[in-house]
Amino acid sequence: MQILREKVRLMRRWLAILPLIFLLGGCSAARQVEGQAYAVTMAVDAAETGEMTVSVQVPSLGGAAKADGEGDDGGYVISSATGANFEAALSLLNETIPRMLNLSQIKSLIIAEELARRDDFGMFLREIKQYHLLYGEAGLIICQGSARDMLEQQKALIGVRLSDSVVIALEQYSLLGTIPRVTLATALYASESVYEDPIAVLAAVSGAETGADYAGSLDRTGDNREEYYGGALLKDGRMVGRLSGGEMQLMNLLRGADQPMAMIVDGVAMNLERQGPPAVSVDLRGGVPVIDVKLCVLASMTDAPFNPDEIASALATRYDALTAHCQSLGVDPFGYARTAAAQFLTIPDWQAYDWHERFKNARVAYAITLQRTES
Repeated sequence: MQILREKVRLMRRWLAILPLIFLLGGCSAARQVEGQAYAVTMAVDAAETGEMTVSVQVPSLGGAAKADGEGDDGGYVISSATGANFEAALSLLNETIPRMLNLSQIKSLIIAEELARRDDFGMFLREIKQYHLLYGEAGLIICQGSARDMLEQQKALIGVRLSDSVVIALEQYSLLGTIPRVTLATALYASESVYEDPIAVLAAVSGAETGADYAGSLDRTGDNREEYYGGALLKDGRMVGRLSGGEMQLMNLLRGADQPMAMIVDGVAMNLERQGPPAVSVDLRGGVPVIDVKLCVLASMTDAPFNPDEIASALATRYDALTAHCQSLGVDPFGYARTAAAQFLTIPDWQAYDWHERFKNARVAYAITLQRTES
């Protein structure tokens, strides 16, 4: 009975001070939803002076803000600030935007390639995710050229909010297989893993002349100048190389795409999808790893005559070139490390094996079978 009376007394005391908590706590107008500026996208560039420039795209704060899709700005504005580091630039942004800047709803994080190739890039990503509550499901995009220029090209589709437009665009290109399906959270997880290397989305503004089959140099015209095409290879937390859109399709076919991908192989246009996961074996008994990959591929939606064995051989040749490209960079985005690591008793034993260095000289053979299906 005494215990019950004590609980009642504590409950009454709590109910008495609860209103004071709301009055004295974070209930000021600036902290309410209406008093915050929710950034839709963020871009980060390396400034010429060695500093860092942070840009955010937020809904227009003025009373005459345009509706989504109306006018040149579509109801959104871009603000930038430059500081000695990310913290300083973000602090300056908070001081110049007449609302409390909120990063919890960001849909895409665009990083300039120059910054992504720095040794401290991985640490930078972890810091902004952990200390600034950056939305983990935001798409991770590495831009060739200016990240702010890329940000300026993002426009809301008619009848669709900009936040939805960004998500729809990344979803569409990932279904085509020309970019990886990756978020800030998944990239960070893979970067900290001892079993895999992540791939970020590669992007550029049209006309950037980044090289054939890369974002920025696609042979096309249109009002939208942003191009998401290819992948940025990450190793030990920083960018070490690029994959073209065609190479990214091969990677997605091997790793498992969500739907058939339209590809041209040996001059024949067809839709390709894998039939089940590849069978991967890794032999570590010799001086170098020997990796055998067996992949069954289904081809459909083509009326052109073709020889399945010839197409399979052409695919194997392209996988050989893709693997050699990744080996030259010492990076394994295929996931072969997981099969190899299963042969070690402990993680320290696996780390001592130094898979990245061993993979550079690995002998990798692809056996591909192709079956034609009815469209």
